[in-house]
Amino acid sequence: MNIEITVGGICEQDLDLFFLEEVVADGAFRAWLLSEIHWPAAYHDLVSAGRSIKHVDGEVDLEFTFQDASDGQARLLMENKITAGFQPYQLARYEKRVSDLLRGGFGHAAATLLAPQRYATGSLGVVSMISYEVVQDWLEAQTPDTRTPYKLRLVESLRPAAAPFDVSSSTAELTEPALSTT
Repeated sequence: MNIEITVGGICEQDLDLFFLEEVVADGAFRAWLLSEIHWPAAYHDLVSAGRSIKHVDGEVDLEFTFQDASDGQARLLMENKITAGFQPYQLARYEKRVSDLLRGGFGHAAATLLAPQRYATGSLGVVSMISYEVVQDWLEAQTPDTRTPYKLRLVESLRPAAAPFDVSSSTAELTEPALSTT
């Protein structure tokens, strides 16, 4: 049975919940996503997941904590963008959070941007990126199940919604001024 799926008015929070669910509930998606960002294989056991995590210097869209066989921990911070530009110094704050996590005893920490491919222009600093287009390609390559059409429709619906913005003006203040990590 083919079901027509109409998805309109997608916002960042909708995708946050989609990615949170996929990382928590779908081991194949989680493994693929971690391999895309070159995540260390030792940290494969997911022990916590959260959305809209408040920090003193702002908010992290998605935060995942993993554990290795020796109970060492690693944390993945994810920023999700659909059409908005970056806030001033937003990526610099992510870089500082990663540094703080490493100094605080985490064995590994990383920040990743989830966004349309056009966000890849300009400097993202230490932040890696996974585009929605790559996520769509991965979903299309999987053996379909009853949820696949919905997931694909959700990701596909971002293409018309993702109106262009000027990445160069948005990234002008990403890493300046230098933030102290002491």
